[in-house]
Amino acid sequence: MRTSVVLADNNPFELLALGDALRMHGVTVVGEAESTELAQSLVDKLHPDAAIVNISLDGPSGIELCNGLRKSKPDIGIVIITDCPNLRLIGVDQKSFPVGAQVILKKSVAN
Repeated sequence: MRTSVVLADNNPFELLALGDALRMHGVTVVGEAESTELAQSLVDKLHPDAAIVNISLDGPSGIELCNGLRKSKPDIGIVIITDCPNLRLIGVDQKSFPVGAQVILKKSVAN
């Protein structure tokens, strides 16, 4: 069975690039969102195995989305992506991450 994911990133180019890369590796991307609200809605409707979330989403942050996902869907895999090598620079404390979330530092494909 293939892994299904919802992607959440406020950069349309990076959302497209990440989705294409995952599909090339056999991952089923069931939804793509540019906001926390749409991402939450897609997860609620589509029940993916995992969510890949940019920490810097507009509106409620990616961290708030991930914490909400952990509460509503305790078994969902959560991957938090960021292009900031030091999360303290953007006011994020790793203690605020949901239990079991993985954080990946990404090189921006837009740069």
